[in-house]
Amino acid sequence: MGSLGNRVLRRIRSLTLIELLVMIAIIAIVIALVMPETHWAGSGSIEIPVRVLVFDATTLRPIENAHVTLVWAGHPDLNREPGDYERHFPPAGLDPAELKPYGTERTQSDGVATINTEFSTTVSYKNTTPRALLSRRWVVVSAEGYGTFTTPIRYESMPTATLRSAGKLHVSVGLYPAASAD
Repeated sequence: MGSLGNRVLRRIRSLTLIELLVMIAIIAIVIALVMPETHWAGSGSIEIPVRVLVFDATTLRPIENAHVTLVWAGHPDLNREPGDYERHFPPAGLDPAELKPYGTERTQSDGVATINTEFSTTVSYKNTTPRALLSRRWVVVSAEGYGTFTTPIRYESMPTATLRSAGKLHVSVGLYPAASAD
């Protein structure tokens, strides 16, 4: 080492313990201020039954044998117009098979169909409460004499603890009778 290095080493050796601790603390503070904030995220899944109640919107009576399918159709963007969803749900007819179905059932006499499905979950440093991403799953319901109706299960995510304590997710769909072509 050169003479400058020797002088620095001699100066460090001559520091008192308090001076050395203060210098270490200052260096640690500078490093903490310069380093970027830690970011973290986690993901997983939760399986929960989705209970879909299908009823006649005019009489409020349950509709038996309605066809209920859970599909993935992307997040419902509240800034879009309803016509923007024709790409997913064409008015000429809907083929749920094209929408990546997660389960299909028929309603019983009480108008209820139950489909077990798995939802993705997420947690991050910004939102430390684990949440299930429910808005990416949609319910497609059709019944003879009623036509087809499509809606997201929920527009927002939901805490997984809430889902676990409820034990199931409820979706109600009221269908209006189709106009007769007489």
